[in-house]
Amino acid sequence: IGQAVGAIGLGFAVAYRRRVVRASWRNSELAGALRDSREAEQRNAIAAERARLARELHDVLAHTLSSLSLHLESTRMLAKSRQVDPEVMERIDRAVALARTGLVEARDAVGTLRDDALPGPARLPALVADFERDSGLAVRFLETGTPGELMPEARVAVFRAAQEALTNVAKHAAATEVAVS
Repeated sequence: IGQAVGAIGLGFAVAYRRRVVRASWRNSELAGALRDSREAEQRNAIAAERARLARELHDVLAHTLSSLSLHLESTRMLAKSRQVDPEVMERIDRAVALARTGLVEARDAVGTLRDDALPGPARLPALVADFERDSGLAVRFLETGTPGELMPEARVAVFRAAQEALTNVAKHAAATEVAVS
């Protein structure tokens, strides 16, 4: 009888232990699901905030720069028709180019907030071509080596460094020719 009672007790203990393990496993699964749900909720909140910021940036900055660009373009046409001083025309031309560049950068920033494709080394030829068109300077672009895969931050950094260098050339250099390699 003692052995039977012990076996029954052991059976209850094993069954109880099995229920505790199952409950623990289920609690662990539920906790993981809750954690995943909270992470998804955070990602959604971040995406919603990025979208809101993109809308704000687009509505304010991009529209303002578009309007500024149009006003500068009309000012350039008016100045041209009135044959103003060439130095004034040059400054107006630079202002038009800067407004266009600012508009492109604002669109890039909006795209980045919306998770559009980030600018990188692959966009350097277009950047150089745009700079050549807007500045009127002769620009050579030379790409050497085998392209490698870069992290997103590094791709953007390479593009922004080249962009800043070209902007500095336009603002501060008395260049007649530019080389980007």
